[in-house]
Amino acid sequence: MTVDRFVIDASVVLEWVETKESPQKQRALGLYERLVKGEVAFSAPSFLLVEVINVLYWKKRNTVEEIRDFVDRVKTSGINFVDGAFSADASDELLDAVGKHEITAYDAQYVILAKKLGVKLLTFDEKLLGIKEVGAGEW
Repeated sequence: MTVDRFVIDASVVLEWVETKESPQKQRALGLYERLVKGEVAFSAPSFLLVEVINVLYWKKRNTVEEIRDFVDRVKTSGINFVDGAFSADASDELLDAVGKHEITAYDAQYVILAKKLGVKLLTFDEKLLGIKEVGAGEW
């Protein structure tokens, strides 16, 4: 069986814990189910966990224990976390992606990783959806 491979960003992962029902949440939960069944493979920069923690603590106001439980679930979900997806030696590459796509340095890490792995980027982020070179709008 061939497994589809993607880079996944925090906007999709955060939908796994979102309390409000939405089409995005349903799509994200479907992806999660496929991930745990081994039907798809996801990679992400380890920085994804920093983004998830930050959003859940500062925007969603979850408790530290709630966040810890969710982060543990994400860490054991099967996502291949790529340490060093960005390094100090790659700052020019990061800056080039920021300038070319007019995105944050955080988001540029996902774009760079998708390009390096030759896979599509799964995201709900409107700016990232417009980046055709990583097929972000085609899922």
